[in-house]
Amino acid sequence: MNCRISIPRLPPTVTAGLYALAVFVSRFKYWKSSLFEGHAYFADADCYTRLYRVKRLLAEHALIQRFHPFENFPDGIVVHTTALLDWLVGGLSLFLHLLPLQAVQDHPLDWAGILIGPLLAAGTAFLLYRLLQNHEPAWQRWLFFGSYLINPLLIWSTSMARPDHQNLIISLLLLAWALELRRWEQPGLHAWAGAVWGLALWVSLLEPLLFLAPVLLVNLVVRRREARTFWVTLLLVSLPLLALEGVRSEAYEKLNAPYIHNWMGTIGELRHSTLNWWIQYGGLIFLFPLWLLLRRKELAEPRLLIFLISSVAAGVLVYWQQRWGYFFAGISLFLFLLLLPRPRSVLAAGLLLALQLGPMIWWNWTEYPKITTPEELAQLRDMAEKITPDSGALMGPWWQSPALLYFSGAPIIGSSSHESIEGIVDTARFYTSCNFPEAEALLKKHRVGWVLVYLPDRLYRNSEQILTGKKYDEIEMPSYSGTRLVCRRLFEHVAVPSAFRVTYVSPLFTLYHYQP
Repeated sequence: MNCRISIPRLPPTVTAGLYALAVFVSRFKYWKSSLFEGHAYFADADCYTRLYRVKRLLAEHALIQRFHPFENFPDGIVVHTTALLDWLVGGLSLFLHLLPLQAVQDHPLDWAGILIGPLLAAGTAFLLYRLLQNHEPAWQRWLFFGSYLINPLLIWSTSMARPDHQNLIISLLLLAWALELRRWEQPGLHAWAGAVWGLALWVSLLEPLLFLAPVLLVNLVVRRREARTFWVTLLLVSLPLLALEGVRSEAYEKLNAPYIHNWMGTIGELRHSTLNWWIQYGGLIFLFPLWLLLRRKELAEPRLLIFLISSVAAGVLVYWQQRWGYFFAGISLFLFLLLLPRPRSVLAAGLLLALQLGPMIWWNWTEYPKITTPEELAQLRDMAEKITPDSGALMGPWWQSPALLYFSGAPIIGSSSHESIEGIVDTARFYTSCNFPEAEALLKKHRVGWVLVYLPDRLYRNSEQILTGKKYDEIEMPSYSGTRLVCRRLFEHVAVPSAFRVTYVSPLFTLYHYQP
């Protein structure tokens, strides 16, 4: 008598839900650097300014804020980000405030900032699974799902404590690309594809427009057609939303401002990528599509052309700036579905899986012990209790000022976006000044009431990078006889004018209340 053991298969919706849960959990990789001593901290300085904007919107019962008077004070800035993320974070905070959890009720906006990235990643994972659940062979789609689950770049793009518009852009683009694989086989998806591309264009006119171009080009040149419903929904979604907020041309004009390229050179994501970067974040499998491309004859297949053109464009941009790696990683997932052949043996399948997933697993495994607790941010939170926002603006390091803005509500001079470049340059001039009259002129220009000083060596070198364009390691602290740097004198409390009154001291920081 033959006895067979049948393994019950879960309904697709349940499997998609379990996969989404796994993706949600994977986005908590950096929990140790975000949850500390009962408080929530964000991953980037940008996150604090965006969350502060949401805080103001909720307090004022407003929907949109195009102008930030609290950055580059008193001139303010015109921001390049759009309202969709604000609405999602704000709505989530209102929902969390209703939960019977005291810690969440006390700081619902903090927890909304913590959770928005993982929730977007989980929602994207659920929809990706449903769109690709019938893709054959099965091992290809599970390679796709596994890569989305553990790819370090995709984890970081939607990580916890990172309420960034990049969360939305990468999530919407992944859905748009998945719909592009399916919509010509299932015409009912044309409208959904147009709507998703329209939302992506609302969030940013840069990255989504770049990757929409190959879609339209291939469909119009190779297929010689584009679905009418796609055009209709794309325009119906994108045009009214763009009209609602307008195109922020003023923000992009700052990319030609003086010193902007020097400042951008201090940011890791804006540097060139290296071979080590490719191996750590992408896996050697990125070489396989190029090899397989030489052996294939189906180059006129429209879907393949779309992703090949997009991947080449993203690859060039990754070499220019590492921040494009998120998009290259996303495109590569779809290249696997279209390029990789069925392995002829278990050994071949294992080799492909190892080449793709191995470096990602290794990088996550080795990076996790290096994640540190946010002790500097905790000190900034404690320091913020000493600051009264009505007593003037804050002069501080540009990468630390956004956190103090969020914690205290005091407007800041330097911030972490290129729109604040004028304020950033003035902070650099202040910290590299050698006499107090010159430094105090900058404080009075910006109506400063609070001055934060950090470790002088780092503060001086970063400021000199911005002002001179030199590399960080090539800059040395000057040694002056008689006159010393303002930042060092303030940090060490040496010969400081009486207008500066110490209000907070720690091994890393000194905060002064400036009352001329």
